[in-house]
Amino acid sequence: MANLLRPSARDGLEEQGRERVRASKVNVLTFDPLRKIFGQGSGIRSSTQEQPLPATVSLIIISFNNASYIAAAMESALAQSHLPHEIIAVDNGSTDRSAEILSAYAAEQPRVGAFFLPVNQGPGIARNHGLKHATGDYVMFLDGDDMLEPHAVATAVSAAMAQEAD
Repeated sequence: MANLLRPSARDGLEEQGRERVRASKVNVLTFDPLRKIFGQGSGIRSSTQEQPLPATVSLIIISFNNASYIAAAMESALAQSHLPHEIIAVDNGSTDRSAEILSAYAAEQPRVGAFFLPVNQGPGIARNHGLKHATGDYVMFLDGDDMLEPHAVATAVSAAMAQEAD
């Protein structure tokens, strides 16, 4: 399950994020729940328009013994229509090949950073470790055995910005 939040506790992040906004043509996804309720499709509409680029997203993926699934989670993160600013993978003391797989992604993909905890300390500690390294305007969390739909990041950012979420 992926969650989106703005790490407003970090001083100056909101101002820093606003300074980086540039105009560009972007694919905008909007969600209209009434269209879905009344059977007019998924409720998601896509349009290309000139507008500021969406906020940056740090995607934190935590893993503990997810060697069978972690590559699919990483691929789903890298296949987003709105690519995360960075993907922070935190291995939580795995005893399988998870750390090896995450190391390979970090070596091949410049936007991927991999961090390794020596022993399993629980998902909260792993998420907090990832937060220490996050630099995006928003943060999304993903467990190592989950996958994101291709427009998950774009949809979450569009919704957060439309609601002026903090």
